[in-house]
Amino acid sequence: MNGFFTEKEFNLIHDLINLCDENGVPREIQYRMVRCLQSSLYLERDIETYKKTILANGMPFTKEKPVKIVLETDGETYGPAPEEDAPLFQRISMTEKGHVTITFYNWQRVKLGSESFRVDADKASALIKDLAYHFAVEPLTARATDVGSWEIKFTCDNGEKISFDGDLLEDGAKCLYSDNLRGFLGRQNLLCFDGRNGSVKRYRICTCVFDSGENEYYYRSDDPNIKIGDTVIVPVGGFGRTSFATVTDIEFLEEEEINYPLDKIKFIEGSLEIPAIEGKDVSLFEVVKKAIDITDCEGLLDMGAPRDEYDGESKQITQRLEPYMDKYHVATIITEVMTAQFNEPYSSDRFYNAAEYIVNAIKNGFAGKEKT
Repeated sequence: MNGFFTEKEFNLIHDLINLCDENGVPREIQYRMVRCLQSSLYLERDIETYKKTILANGMPFTKEKPVKIVLETDGETYGPAPEEDAPLFQRISMTEKGHVTITFYNWQRVKLGSESFRVDADKASALIKDLAYHFAVEPLTARATDVGSWEIKFTCDNGEKISFDGDLLEDGAKCLYSDNLRGFLGRQNLLCFDGRNGSVKRYRICTCVFDSGENEYYYRSDDPNIKIGDTVIVPVGGFGRTSFATVTDIEFLEEEEINYPLDKIKFIEGSLEIPAIEGKDVSLFEVVKKAIDITDCEGLLDMGAPRDEYDGESKQITQRLEPYMDKYHVATIITEVMTAQFNEPYSSDRFYNAAEYIVNAIKNGFAGKEKT
């Protein structure tokens, strides 16, 4: 599919989401279901498959929580016997507490070495859940016969073990999760799910669209926390301008595969979850000003107006903010101020991204208590 649904398809997906809610399927899994369906060639069949799995209580990680993974990767392929010291079989064990053990074996399963270390527990737990929810809904693909393979085993908090397996293929999702795992563990020599072993230099290219959705633009990002569907902050045009955009796709490409000069592709500057603010010792006014400048609702900064163009409006908004407010409260305040100032009939959803940026900045400790 092209990512757009007909009315019939939308209704089928709506029924599927209702079924998920009735059976306690987590929202994170529902989101991934819809992402898979957007690219499905057999949407109605895949929806029925999901429904049957849910009704049979077979949807993984609905009630149980994954707390540990063991990823075993076999990089052996057909051909001459490899070198005795080639680490073609690898075993990664990681718990939600951040305990990691990596063991390397040769093609005869003779142990070559092992290392154990600790990583951030919160990030380890989040990555384990991310992997679990992905494989819970990933469509099955035909198996290859001339590549290596992998198997990932999840241990849940109730003792249940759930396994998935596949081939070492360089598709988008496999590369994404492989690079995330390599980056998080700080080991580029891991085969993971794609078998690349970090030997080929690839670049993380994010496809982004703006509110109009008319054109796609390419940006780079090495941040594994930025995912498809995220709202991000990207540089646009001249005058040091930035804008909000949505990530619609992520690819890992070699330089010769990129149909645009690599040095011309700009980097994503941040996201709504991780505000792009230099240092945390900034005032609430500075946070509001950045959000309003990024939005540039009148297009004045884009035309080269002075950088203090929206300072008056930003001060008014800052003075009206209170700690209890969510993004909808904040968006309403921004709408009222901008409508009064520019005599434009703005709606609140025009400022949801700016409002969420402000709320997240406060939540993450970027904004001080002082309002001016």
